Amino acid sequence: MAGTAGSSGADNGTGATARFRYPQGLVVLGGNLYVADTNNNQIRVINLATAVVTTLAGISDGYPGALDGDGATARFGGPTGITTDGTYLYVTDQLTNRIRKVTTTGVTTTMSVGYTFNRPLGIATDGTSLFVLDADNRLVRRIDIATEVVSTLAGSGDTGSADNANGLLASFSQIYGVTLAGGQLYITDTQNQTIRQVDSVTGATSTLAGTVGVSGSADGTGTAATFGAPKGITSYGGNLYVAEYFNSTIRKIVISTGVTTTVAGTPGVIGSHD
Repeated sequence: MAGTAGSSGADNGTGATARFRYPQGLVVLGGNLYVADTNNNQIRVINLATAVVTTLAGISDGYPGALDGDGATARFGGPTGITTDGTYLYVTDQLTNRIRKVTTTGVTTTMSVGYTFNRPLGIATDGTSLFVLDADNRLVRRIDIATEVVSTLAGSGDTGSADNANGLLASFSQIYGVTLAGGQLYITDTQNQTIRQVDSVTGATSTLAGTVGVSGSADGTGTAATFGAPKGITSYGGNLYVAEYFNSTIRKIVISTGVTTTVAGTPGVIGSHD
């Protein structure tokens, strides 16, 4: 749709003439696909109808930062996760440990000033709260959008894989991606090789799929499935779709049963073939 395999840069343009540099987070709003262009330190926009790529906010000059402002006057530090409540974009800025709020006209501000994050990565929203994976703190944080008050929903801060009905007693290891479906957060616990489930209200935590510490590409139900560094995750139609970093595959998990299958790619085979 946009960009050319193996060619990086920050060029705007149509389709294959555009360039990105390690793009990660994606979200759709109002006919556009918004991209967290991580190593360019920019938020890019792809028009879904025309494939025209433009830059919404940030500047790619090799100098990451945390400056608020309009369009190219704003600076980002490794923007990674991105979500929307239908009006604003919310971005995790991992190098500056900030949560940024961006209008669709490109005005950028910093949320929850005074709260401390440590490499925030994945982010999701239900329209009232933001759910942030505070990766190096090993916590799932909740931000009230109206007040910007931050609280911890799940995680003890210890490295581990413990499930617990009391979310604050659960443990994670290198959490990366998050999606929200049916009031539940689904999280890629990358280093544990598992997909975790966290209740968005109570924080109750369980493991949906994968075996802790076991890397592989086996399809199966629940703990019978194995993963190779799951990172990106989204939900659609009662299923989860997971991007695996080491296996170079896309996996599908049926939420109601925990059945995991491989839907695209071949484990261990790297390329850009359609």
